[in-house]
This record gives sequence, structure tokens and C-alpha cells, in this order.
Amino acid sequence: MNEAAPLLVIYILLNLIVFLPISDGRPRGSRRPIVTLTLIGINVGVFVAQTVVWPGQLGDEATAGLLFNLKLIPAGVTTGLTNGALSMITSAFLHGSTWHLASNMFFLLFFGRKVEDLLGRSKFLLLYFVCVFTSGLGTIVGEIALPLWKGIIPNLGASGAIMGVIGAYLFLYSGEKIRTVVLIVIPLRAFDIPIPIFPRVSAGFFIGYLILSDVVNALLIEQFQKLGQNFSFVNSYAHLSGLVGGLIAIYLFLPREMLNYRYQPAAKPRRSD
Repeated sequence: MNEAAPLLVIYILLNLIVFLPISDGRPRGSRRPIVTLTLIGINVGVFVAQTVVWPGQLGDEATAGLLFNLKLIPAGVTTGLTNGALSMITSAFLHGSTWHLASNMFFLLFFGRKVEDLLGRSKFLLLYFVCVFTSGLGTIVGEIALPLWKGIIPNLGASGAIMGVIGAYLFLYSGEKIRTVVLIVIPLRAFDIPIPIFPRVSAGFFIGYLILSDVVNALLIEQFQKLGQNFSFVNSYAHLSGLVGGLIAIYLFLPREMLNYRYQPAAKPRRSD
């Protein structure tokens, strides 16, 4: 426990501050972010189906069984007892709660439309699914190695793929300033009091904060698992591996003449088809 104490302090401090992006210096794109909006629509539609339509038509027990087969279970993928690699895709369109869905779609809308506008619709869609795959792969590798979970915990959510989109944004707009709502959470005995402030921070700082939170969370999960305890069910392995997938994909999909665009915040380059 002594080894985890410094990380635990950092984790607590990080969770006292919540960053929400509201605007940046990028001009509005000349075309609608069709792929981003479509992905949001699919995620919302699936959530309505899993919470309202399926329970009403199939019943709660049958719905629970269906959702179990659609979630990503790392040990099930490696043993072939579940839907295998297909569950890496299906789980990315499931969400555990309204807040889980709303927060993911908020970040997808903010960052996805910017990346789609520059990269183009077809390449952006391909990038998104590359991030779905890498986030699922990271989940499998990371969770199977945990001594308590051993890859048997079901996973769901689009956050890994969205973190990849955020990584692509960082690659493109590292020098951009993001206007944020910063909620400084003051914990009390009965409830928390959020105090909002509205600073501009660099994209690198904003996204670096998200990355640091996931790194600390992943390390704490591993430390507590060694002690025979669970620390968190936040899938930081999916987030970090999705981020890597986004960075790799944007580098491969971006036209060669635009690779240095991220160092020119004031420029507005030609979009890719």
C-alpha cells in the first residue's frame, strides 16, 4: 500500500478538477460533420434500444443475456467462447448509463467534428474504427494480465475510440487554445460543490491532463490488484490504447504535405477527400 500512496494522492487531486471543452480557435467547417453526427446517432439509438426497446420486447433477462454477448470480455475473446473480435466493435456502441453516454458523445462531438473536417469523412470513419480496434486490443492485453480480473470483466463504451479521436486532434492542433469549463469539486460530507471557472488552456495541456488521469488510474488498478483489491472499473487500458491508435492512424491517413500542419495553428490547409 505504501507504493500506491503517492499515486493515490495524485489521483485524488486530479479528480478534484474536471475539464470540459466548450470552444477553440478553429473556424467552423464548411461541411457538416456527417460521420461524427451519425456515430452519435447510432450510439444514442443503441442506448435507447438496450434500455427501452429490448427490455420491453424481450424482457429483462433476455436483454441481459443479449447485452452480455455484445460486451467485450477479454478472456472470452482469447478462448473463443464469446463473439470474439466482433465484440470489440459491438461493445464500443454500448453504454452503461445516461451519464456515460452523454459524456462520451459530448467529447466525440467537440473533437470529432474538427478532425473529420480536416481529414475527410471516409478517412475519419476509418480512423474511428482503427481506434475501436486498438482500444479493444489494449483492453484484452491489459485486463487478462490482472490477477483478480483475469479478463473476465465485461467492458463496454465508446470512450476508447473517442480517446483515439482526441489523440488525432492533439496531433493536428497541439498549439490550439481550448476554452474550457473547469469544475473545481469541493467534497463535503453529503455532496460535492462544483465551482466553475472558464480559462483557455492549450490542447496539449488539456489532453495531457486526460492522459495523466488514465495513466495514474491504470497504475493504481495494477497496484490494488496485487493487494487482492479492486480500485476502479474505469477502463484506462482502452483509453490509452485508443489514443495510440488515433495517433498512428492520423499520421498514416493525413496527406504527406499536411503532416507539419499541427505546427501552424493560424493556417487553414486544403482538406483531404
